[in-house]
Amino acid sequence: MEFKTICTIGAGAPAQAVAAHAARAGHPVLVSNSRGPSTLGDAVAAIGPGASAATFEEAAAADLVLLAVPFGAVPAVGRRLGDWTGRVVVDMTNQFARSDPYRGFADVSPRSSAGR
Repeated sequence: MEFKTICTIGAGAPAQAVAAHAARAGHPVLVSNSRGPSTLGDAVAAIGPGASAATFEEAAAADLVLLAVPFGAVPAVGRRLGDWTGRVVVDMTNQFARSDPYRGFADVSPRSSAGR
């Protein structure tokens, strides 16, 4: 399978790490976050050549979407994205209630975090 577009929804360390590997392999990578493209200069620079900032909507339309948002934001992002048909989504979220500072795991009972 070949992906024409690889995008991140989220621009933290996990998204930047995977995006940097993809960019070094020659793939163009779009990076998005909840604050908009104008706030992504540092992240794009850290990823390197082949990376550029995108809107949420541009990222959501990609062939390969790397979902790397805070765990508590996943339901809202899922509602905003709508139909995922025809796209591959890699869920890179962790079940942390809060990561900075770390405050344990979010309660997702009775399901797993993937089932949320």
